[in-house]
Amino acid sequence: MDAPIHKHNYNELIKIISDITLEKKECLSFLISFSKKCLIYQKQLKSQLIYLRSGTHLTDRLINSIQGIVEIEKAKIEQKLEQRLQEQERLQKEREDRLEKTIQIVGILLASAAIASSSTPFLLPQQPLKSPQNFLYACIISLIIGFLLTLTILVLLNIVQQFPLKRFKGKGSKDSKR
Repeated sequence: MDAPIHKHNYNELIKIISDITLEKKECLSFLISFSKKCLIYQKQLKSQLIYLRSGTHLTDRLINSIQGIVEIEKAKIEQKLEQRLQEQERLQKEREDRLEKTIQIVGILLASAAIASSSTPFLLPQQPLKSPQNFLYACIISLIIGFLLTLTILVLLNIVQQFPLKRFKGKGSKDSKR
């Protein structure tokens, strides 16, 4: 479309230049030969532009595909990271629960031993400590009673934990808002 206009403008400029430089027409010969061959060059440029446009379109599609793949891989990595964090939180909670249960057991054991040791004088006849055997018997009996009480309490706690209790939902609880 624009080729005849540009060629015409080019030829006009060559004419103006050749009028100015009358004696050096040999130097302008390459410009004149170019004006004759310019249509061939313009056709080649048009065909190459068509190939270039389709190539850039394919390149754009390739870039978009690569960006999509990168986003998918990024989402997978983030999902795996989230799963690892959740697993670590779960393991941390299990450790805290085990520690809490251990502390409860030790507390129950100490409380049971204290109860047993405070009730030992009622189980044994009150005599002054004439021999170390009475003291040893008192200690052994208090430990045995404390141990038995602890086992009994732990068995009862496990039984209670196996049967879920229905909790009453109050007006201010989180469950009642749902």
